[in-house]
Amino acid sequence: MSRFLIFILLFSFSLPALSQNTAFPGAVSLTAGAKLLFKNVKTKIPDADKNFLFRQTGLSLSADKNSFVISDMPVETGVFPTDMNNDGKEEIFIVLNSAAVYGNVGSNFLLFIKNASGAYNLQKEASGGLPVIFASKNMGYNDLMIGGPGFLFPVYRWNGTKYIPYKKIKDEALSNTKSFEIEEFSAAYTSKM
Repeated sequence: MSRFLIFILLFSFSLPALSQNTAFPGAVSLTAGAKLLFKNVKTKIPDADKNFLFRQTGLSLSADKNSFVISDMPVETGVFPTDMNNDGKEEIFIVLNSAAVYGNVGSNFLLFIKNASGAYNLQKEASGGLPVIFASKNMGYNDLMIGGPGFLFPVYRWNGTKYIPYKKIKDEALSNTKSFEIEEFSAAYTSKM
């Protein structure tokens, strides 16, 4: 068999794999859920990452495919890209709002940060409640507070690979701490894109 024919046969067997390879973002199309989640969101991440992040939320499309549910309870969403450490790789906050699902706080946030191999990791320690971004930083990443009802709030700090518990801050100390709500923090980043 000629080398040319062997090449053609090998190439033809690899075509299906190439069309699904996430190394070629143009070959990946957005799922209906990812398309709705990222609708009107200004971000640089490829469709493959959007699909992955949608799957990580635990959301399902509603019957009319125009909104989201968790366990048949309606959930409103917000996606907020940032680049806290200015490395050109976006961190993605996904805020989920539903009093039926999240009780008195009414919200839960998920923070995804790319690891050294380029895959998004959920920061499991730093999630839940309302995200508040502090101006203080460690190793390039802003300290995060989980807000909600109460008088004492947990603050998380980046340790080089993930967010870990750092300290607790009293309600009255918040007025003396420079902080940002996630909407304004993300808007400051996306306005420069």
